Amino acid sequence: MQPKFTLTLISFLVAISSYAQRVNTIPDYKNEVIKPNANFNTITAAVRQQFELKKQELIRDGINPETNNKFREENAQFERWAYFWNDRVNADGSFPSAAQGWINTMQTNPELFSGSNRTTSVAASVWTSLGPVDVSILNGWTFGAGIGRINVVKRCPGNPGYMLAGSASGGIFKTTDLGSSWIALTDQFAGLGVSDILFHPTNTQILYVATGDYDASHMSSIGIMKSTDGGNTWTNPLAFTLPQSIRLKQLYLDPNFAVNNTIYCTSTMGVYVSTNAGDTWTREYGAANDENMTDIIKIGADFFVSTSWGQLFKSTTINTLAAVYTPAPFGSANRLSFAYSPNTPDILYCLFQENPAFAIYTISTNTMSALSTVQNSTPLDGNGVYNSQGGYNQVIIASPTNGQHLMMGEYSGKRSTDGGTNWINYLNGYYTTVGNTNWGGFYVHSDHHYMEFIGPDSLLIGNDGGVYIGKISTGSYKTCFNGLRATQSYSIAVHDPSPNNLMIGNQDNDGSSRKFDGVTSSWYGAQAGDGTATAISRTNSNVRYIGSQNGGLSFRNDGFETGFSGTGIDQPGASAFVWPLEMHLTNGTIIYGGFNGTYKMINAPQVNAGDWTNLNSGTGSVSIRFINLSNHPVDPLKQRIVVIGSNNTVRKTVDETTWSTIIRPVGVNFNSIYWSRNSDTMLASATAYNAANKIFFSVDAGANWTNITDNFPNILTKKVIRYEGTDTILVATELGVYFARIAAGGILVNPGSAWTKFGTGFPNVRVEDIEISYTAKKLIAGTFGRGAWMADLSALSTLPLKDFVFSYRTTTQTDKYNLYWDIKDDNILSTTLERSKNGLTFEAVAAFSDAKKQKNDNYPVIVDNGNVYYRLKYTDNFRRTYYSNIIRLGYKQTSPVLIYPNPTADYVWITSKSIIKTVTIYGTNGIQVTYARPNQNTYHFDMKMLPVGTYIVKIEDEKGGITSEKVVRTK
Repeated sequence: MQPKFTLTLISFLVAISSYAQRVNTIPDYKNEVIKPNANFNTITAAVRQQFELKKQELIRDGINPETNNKFREENAQFERWAYFWNDRVNADGSFPSAAQGWINTMQTNPELFSGSNRTTSVAASVWTSLGPVDVSILNGWTFGAGIGRINVVKRCPGNPGYMLAGSASGGIFKTTDLGSSWIALTDQFAGLGVSDILFHPTNTQILYVATGDYDASHMSSIGIMKSTDGGNTWTNPLAFTLPQSIRLKQLYLDPNFAVNNTIYCTSTMGVYVSTNAGDTWTREYGAANDENMTDIIKIGADFFVSTSWGQLFKSTTINTLAAVYTPAPFGSANRLSFAYSPNTPDILYCLFQENPAFAIYTISTNTMSALSTVQNSTPLDGNGVYNSQGGYNQVIIASPTNGQHLMMGEYSGKRSTDGGTNWINYLNGYYTTVGNTNWGGFYVHSDHHYMEFIGPDSLLIGNDGGVYIGKISTGSYKTCFNGLRATQSYSIAVHDPSPNNLMIGNQDNDGSSRKFDGVTSSWYGAQAGDGTATAISRTNSNVRYIGSQNGGLSFRNDGFETGFSGTGIDQPGASAFVWPLEMHLTNGTIIYGGFNGTYKMINAPQVNAGDWTNLNSGTGSVSIRFINLSNHPVDPLKQRIVVIGSNNTVRKTVDETTWSTIIRPVGVNFNSIYWSRNSDTMLASATAYNAANKIFFSVDAGANWTNITDNFPNILTKKVIRYEGTDTILVATELGVYFARIAAGGILVNPGSAWTKFGTGFPNVRVEDIEISYTAKKLIAGTFGRGAWMADLSALSTLPLKDFVFSYRTTTQTDKYNLYWDIKDDNILSTTLERSKNGLTFEAVAAFSDAKKQKNDNYPVIVDNGNVYYRLKYTDNFRRTYYSNIIRLGYKQTSPVLIYPNPTADYVWITSKSIIKTVTIYGTNGIQVTYARPNQNTYHFDMKMLPVGTYIVKIEDEKGGITSEKVVRTK
C-alpha cells in the first residue's frame, strides 16, 4: 500500500508555502489534529496565511473574494473548525482529544451514559425547550433559514412516515408523520453527533447508529450505539474511550446479512466489522498509519471502499483491501465518494473533493476515467460551480432504476440525466428570482450531507438546514423539520422584562428572533449567514441586532416580524469569525462590539463605520473574542469593561478610557470573565482540559485570583456568570449548565462537592451562551445542537445565602444518629426539620422557635428500616425561606464499607464509615468500566448501564483504606 502523506510541524509550513502557486487547494487541517506534535497556533496561522494568498490571487483575477461563494464558504468551514478547537487546546496550542470531555464525564458522571436522564442537581428547576421551530415562513422568508445541520436521515422500511435524523451535535430525532413533528431520542447522551443510522432489515425496532460528526469534526465518535426497542434504550457495543479523535462515517449492511449477520462501518481508523448483528465489533482493516475510510459497498464478490485521500480500494475480503486507484499527485486531502446503481452494474460513479471532480470507474476493467470538471450549464457567475467546501458537503447517488440519473450534493446540488456527461444546477441554496444568484434550479437549503432516491421521481435530503422531501420533476420540496430542534447556536440575547423575547445566532442558519405578544410566542428568521452575535435593546424589545461572520451586523426595529433582511451597520474594523456584541446594561441605545479592538456606538442603531468609537483597549491588532460589561458607579452612559483578545490578553477599564492588563494564573487562558455589576468581584472560566484549573474568583477586579475549581468536572467551560443578588455561580459547559454557591471572599459552600448540574430535563449538549432575566427569574441557555432552553431560577433564591451547616454524627447504636446544625443568621424566625422516604417529598417532623432554631448540637433520630432523608428549612424575619442540603441516613452497617444489594438488577449502593474517595468498577477481565469520586459517605451506581455479569467494585476511602468486592448484575 502506498504510504499516506503525513505533515510534521515543519513540513506543514513547507507544504503551505508550496500551495501559494496552487491556490485551489487548502491543506487538510482537520486531519492534522491526530498527528504527533500538532499545534493549533501553528496550523491556524499557516492556513490563514494561505487563505490570504488565495484572496489576493482572486483579486488579481478581478474576482471579489467577498462575493465568491467558493472562497467564502471554504474559509467559513475553516473558521468554524478553528472556533471549535480554540477553547479546547492546551495553553501551549497542543491538542487534546476532541472527545476528552466525554471521557472525563464518563469517569465522574457515568449516569450520563446509562440511557437515563437523571441529575443530581439540588435545584429542582425543569428546563423547557424554546426552539426554534420552523422559522422560514412567518415573515415571508420562503427561501430562508433552516433549523440545523442534519448529517443523515433514514426512512423505516415498510413505514415511510417513520424517519430517523442524525444531527451534527444534537443527537438523534424521530418522526412518525413524515417530518411534520419530531422528538429527540438521545438527549441523555453527552454531546452526541451522528454520521449514519441503520435499520435492521427485518426488525425495525433494532437500530444502529454511527456516532460523531464526520463531515465537520464538531463531535468525535463515542462508537457505535445499538437499540433493540426503537431507541428507548441503548447499548454501546463499540465504544471509543481512548484519547483519540476517531470519526465514524458509514454503516453498511452486508447484502447476505440474512445468512451472515454482518455489518461494516468505515471510519478514520479503517473499517470495523460485526458478524453477530452489531453485538460486538472488531477492526478488520487499518494500516499502520490508519486509513481514513469513507464509502463502502459490495458488488458481486468484491468490496469497494473509498478514502479521504482520493483512493479507491477493492478486495473480496475487507482485511485484504488494496488500492485500485490512487490520485496523482498523492498526499493532499481529496475525499472520494461514490454511487452505484444495479441498473448500470459495471459502473461506479466517483466524486472527488476538488474540481475537476467527477469520474467513472469501470468495474470489469478496473480502470478509472479521466476526472472531468463539474460545471453548471446555467449562467457562469461564480455561484453554480462545484464546491464541496473542502469535502465538508459531498454526496453522490444514482437512481436504482435508472443508472444514468445522478444527483450530486455539495454547496448546491446538481443533476445529470446522462451518466455524468452534463450537469445542471438543480438545488440552489441562494435562490432569488433576480440578480446574480438566479443561476437555475429550485430552492433547498445549501450544504448537502445526505441524499436518497425514495422513488423514481422523489428525493430525501439532509443538509445544513434540516430535512427536505420533494419531487425531482417539479422541484416542489417540503421542509420536513417542524419541531426538529437541532439548531447550533453561537449567541443569545434576552429582553430582561420578558425573556420570551430573544434572539439567537446560529451556525449556517442565520438568526432566529422569538417574539412574544403576551399570549403566544412566534419565531422569525433573520438573514445573517452564520449568526455569530446578537443583541436586543434594553428598553425596546423590537430593536434587535444580528451579527454575521467576521463582523457583519444588521438590525430591524420590528423584531424581524415583517421582514428577514435587516439594515446593515458598517463595521469599524476586522473581526474574528465569531465575535462579541454587547448591549449596555441599562441603556437601550448603546452597544459595544469586538473587532480588532473594542468599539462603542451611542445613539444606536447607526449605520456608518464612523459611528463607532474605538475605546483603545490596548490589545493590539488582534481581534476581541469576549466582552463583559459591569455598571459604572457614576456615569450612566459608561460601563466598566473587561475584554479578552484572540491572543489571550485580558484588559479592563473602569472609565472606558484608561485600560490595564489583568494577569492570568500561570499556565491558564480565560475564555470568559464576569465582573459583578456592583462590586470588584470577578469570576473567570478557563480553556482546555486542565482538571485543576476550571473556575477562578477574584475580590479585587482581577489583581489576584483564587482557584475555586473544587469538584468541577474536567469538561469544557464556555461562560461563567453570577446570579446577582444571590450567592449562585452558573457555568455554561459542553455538557449542560453547572452551578455552585459561594460565600464572602470566594469560599465555596459545601467544599468538596460544591459544583453540580443545574435543573432537570436538559440535554447533555454543548452550551455556548447563558443569560439571565432578573425580572422573570429565568435562565436562558443557547446550545450548539439543541437550540434555546429556559429554566426557572426561583429555586436559587431559596438556597441558603448564609453560612449554613447541617450534618450528622453516628452513635454506638446501628439505628440511631444525632443531627446537628449551625445557622449563621441572626434574623431567624423559626426552623423546621423535614423528613422524606424518597428524597423528593418532605414532611415536617419538628419545629423550633427557641435557641435551637439557630444551633443544635445533638438532635437524635432513629432509622428503623431502609433509608430516610432529612433537610432543614428556616424562615427569617423578612419571611424569606432557606433550605439546607439533604442528608441521607440508613441502617448502619457493622463493617467499614457496605455494598448492597448484591446480586442486583439495577442500582448498587455503597455506604462507608469514612469518606469515599474513589469508586472503580472493573469487569472480570480487568478492564475498567467506570470511575467516580464521590467525596462523601455514600454512592450509588446504575448497574443497568452494564451487561449482565460479574464485576469487581473497588472503594478507596480518605484514609487510604481499600475495599474490593464482587458484585453480580442480574437481569
